[in-house]
Amino acid sequence: MGCGDVIETKSAAHFGPGSGPVWISDLQCSNTDSRLRDCKSSGWGRGSCGHEKDAGVICKDNVRLVSTTNPCSGRVEVLLAGQWGTVCDVGWDASDAAVVCRQLGCGTVLEVKSAAYFGMGSGTVWMNNVKCSGNEPSLMSCSYNAIPNRCGHEKDAGIICGSVKVTLRVEVKARNGVDPNAAGIIDRLSEEIGKKLQINGNFSLKTWTDGKIFHERIGAAP
Repeated sequence: MGCGDVIETKSAAHFGPGSGPVWISDLQCSNTDSRLRDCKSSGWGRGSCGHEKDAGVICKDNVRLVSTTNPCSGRVEVLLAGQWGTVCDVGWDASDAAVVCRQLGCGTVLEVKSAAYFGMGSGTVWMNNVKCSGNEPSLMSCSYNAIPNRCGHEKDAGIICGSVKVTLRVEVKARNGVDPNAAGIIDRLSEEIGKKLQINGNFSLKTWTDGKIFHERIGAAP
């Protein structure tokens, strides 16, 4: 299917129950199997499963950003049932956008866009009223209303992702020269602040002759 690596496996008819026969169950695949039919199983049509146990999978390449030359900004589109469609902007917020940015390896959310900011898409509006906590591994892991919904492409959602350069500077001035313990205190303080801000970068601890000590951390927030 060419859908990239697996992000998450789903069970209990997460995407809704199917219809027709349940052809295969008790699958045992290895990394060398290239097709489901090559995996060990109970045999085609021999399982006792009902559709309440239909299996699903979320692949890495089921989300993309389109309509710009920047791969980390654009209209959000998702791949379902073999077709690309869009996401409705009803309920679309920074937590939802953060999941997409992280899933695509595009850093953090810079802007959340709505009302077909990047132009109207085509096909089905697959997702409406998306509700992510922000920690999900993929957009499909969030709760949402599937079709049918009342959204049109004039409400297609979009995002702008990227990295933000951050400089963190903590400075103190001692009254009677430089306290040797102050450097360690400032170092630990700025380390904790850096962690809170999720800053990745280099550290430098500098002492000035006038008694000023500052700790500087320069990097990028993912």
